[in-house]
Amino acid sequence: MNIKIIDNVSEKLLDCLTFHLQQTKEARLAVAFAKASGIKLISSALVSSLDKGGHVEFLFGLDFRLTEPSVLKFLLSLKKQGKNVAFYCYRDISEEGIAVYHPKVYFFKGINQSFISMESSNLTAGGLKDNLEINTIIKAKNSEEIVSHAQEIYNNLKYHHSRFEPDEEYISEYSRIYEITKKKTKNILKDKSIQKKLQELKEKEKSLPSPVVTPNDLSGWQKLVYQKLPKNEFKTSDLYYFKNEFQSAYPENKHVKAKIRQVLQQLRDLGLLEDLGRGIWKKNKDQLNQVGK
Repeated sequence: MNIKIIDNVSEKLLDCLTFHLQQTKEARLAVAFAKASGIKLISSALVSSLDKGGHVEFLFGLDFRLTEPSVLKFLLSLKKQGKNVAFYCYRDISEEGIAVYHPKVYFFKGINQSFISMESSNLTAGGLKDNLEINTIIKAKNSEEIVSHAQEIYNNLKYHHSRFEPDEEYISEYSRIYEITKKKTKNILKDKSIQKKLQELKEKEKSLPSPVVTPNDLSGWQKLVYQKLPKNEFKTSDLYYFKNEFQSAYPENKHVKAKIRQVLQQLRDLGLLEDLGRGIWKKNKDQLNQVGK
């Protein structure tokens, strides 16, 4: 594993991202917001990756209406062309008392090695090349536990209950509201017509489809544990039988039993497991039918 820090001074994050975007066939980008200036800088590398059979996925925040509509329109146009690109958005759930969506994760997975960036940069020109940023860059073999952990983090973001896939109608309406709020920065909260439009947009978000995890989407620890789950009800302790096998896969982990318990909770949160209480679990039957699809 190799770790380095990029600050956009001696080396630009943009150069790292565009290089790895073209070198790997799986790319996942989760950012608080994105602007046309950022997507324009990576568009050539993005299209090149897609043309070579790559899959690229984006997770955007919309809760502060900072993501520019042109970004969503551009990705939708690529999708209409048959490109293997996906993008999902995070609706505002502040009323539920849940923290604001604010990650910046860039995850590129190759055949043998992954490139992971956990950082302060959003998908904007400033974040990628102009601003002074602090970005931690990790290169690791796919077999290393840090890659598994990064995938777990990304899955938690992608399959959060507030995630939705915007359609053309939604993007069009979002664009209209974006322009209104951009021009009228004062007294938005007091403008009943704007508030009505925002509420209608929120209702639309709730009706749009959310990405649903299947066992085929798992990797690393999550995949390893899921593959050992019994078909019928089982106890947490039943998984301890595979401790040595798990230890062999991730020899640096000295707390395998604790990791098993953690992964079971993750699989529950992803909807793949039902928690029956007192350390008893069973697979979610609805998800079992998705295997292999």
